[in-house]
Amino acid sequence: MATRGRPPTLKNRKTTSVSLESWQDDYVKSRSIDLSKFVRDNLDALILAEKSTVEKLKHENEEYRKIIQDYEIKIRQNEAQIKELEEIQAMEIEEEKVFSELEEKRRTHLKEYERNVKRNDTCKKMWLDYLVEGLKFASYEEAKFYARTFWIEDGLDEATVLSFLKLD
Repeated sequence: MATRGRPPTLKNRKTTSVSLESWQDDYVKSRSIDLSKFVRDNLDALILAEKSTVEKLKHENEEYRKIIQDYEIKIRQNEAQIKELEEIQAMEIEEEKVFSELEEKRRTHLKEYERNVKRNDTCKKMWLDYLVEGLKFASYEEAKFYARTFWIEDGLDEATVLSFLKLD
């Protein structure tokens, strides 16, 4: 069994040249044949053919060991990639859970705060600070936009909401 691909290093390397007729050269180029590998593989096959059955089996076993080592390396690489992807997936699930809990906290707070809107008061800076810091909005504007959308979808009068949020 010939080795697959070029060995990482060739020990006791000798460079030779092969003379080909032009039609042979055209054939080699059209088939994209690596002449060095072709010669090495054919020499391996000739040498192997001259060996005894025991030597052939030993050589075959060595080739199988190399193949198994390649597969073991690939398995370890795949397992590492699987572990990494599972960790990423777990982090995404955790982030989604945290976001879902935060979203539920926001909706609950705004639902409970509707009574203040209905009194036609205006929102206080302290309440906006709570939205930004406690409910993790990026800015007052984002908090107001979210509250406006939530309350209007919840059925509150748009004019009342805009007045409360000082958006009119």
